[in-house]
Amino acid sequence: MISIVITFRNEEDCLEELISRLKKVLDKINQSYEIIFVDDYSTDGSSKILQSERNNNKQIKIIRTSKNIGNGRSLIYGLSKSNGDYIVYLDCDLQDPPELIEQMYKLITEEKLDIINTQRLSRQGESILKKFLTKSAYKIINLFNKDKILEDSGDFKMLSRKALNAILLFKDNDPFTRGFPVLVGLKQKVVQYNRDKRNFGKTHYSLLKSINPYKELLRGLLFNSFRPIYLIFVTGIIFFFTTVLCFIFFKIKLEIFLILFFFSIMQLSLGFLGLYMKKILDKIYQNPSAFIEYEEGFEKNDN
Repeated sequence: MISIVITFRNEEDCLEELISRLKKVLDKINQSYEIIFVDDYSTDGSSKILQSERNNNKQIKIIRTSKNIGNGRSLIYGLSKSNGDYIVYLDCDLQDPPELIEQMYKLITEEKLDIINTQRLSRQGESILKKFLTKSAYKIINLFNKDKILEDSGDFKMLSRKALNAILLFKDNDPFTRGFPVLVGLKQKVVQYNRDKRNFGKTHYSLLKSINPYKELLRGLLFNSFRPIYLIFVTGIIFFFTTVLCFIFFKIKLEIFLILFFFSIMQLSLGFLGLYMKKILDKIYQNPSAFIEYEEGFEKNDN
């Protein structure tokens, strides 16, 4: 069986086209399948469209959250409910072509792999500024992490059941989903493609109107490394000795400057420590299943 897991919020313009294209691809693969939609508390007509599509195709399964819990938590819960031997997760906006799933499935089964990553050769419909910031974000994340993530790879991957089980062991309810492959290792390959521009609706992750891109950058910085803490420690030592040397050899009156400068360093340090503390608390206290309003299509799978 192949499981397709899709998380979304307010994507009524995309759903019918997405389901139609997915069905055509899955019919060509000729394997049993399920399509799991995790509706992250949509406020448009998405729920009605999904209900109508499910009436025509019982392989479609629906999870709706009782509040907006974010893409990462929604995805983890959707993945945990999947039953497939191979699991694909992708965005709803059709910028990542569902037709690529056929090639991904052929590669993962013929070569007995565990993860198929996808990498964007081009990103149509995006501004030069967004492309530059995206590329810079990957560079920054890889600078701080010991395991390098694949640049220009989004949330469009195929996993074996073995790989998914390994990912779910991490129990991270606010994950950096693009870092899943480096967390578990295993046998992987990359499929490259040209990303389409968005033809339906509007993006919910605008650089200026949404904080999600910046939250995602912070998730990437923190998900698999303690280097920011080491950087704070080393920086503190360097500035301590610099202050002592300036006082002994130069006798320069930099009191006000140093007060402001060290205050900013202290604030940066506290900020990083606070983010790590938040990450720990998210893992301890947050549980995606606590925010589920209803589920449809999982009756036979429930214990």
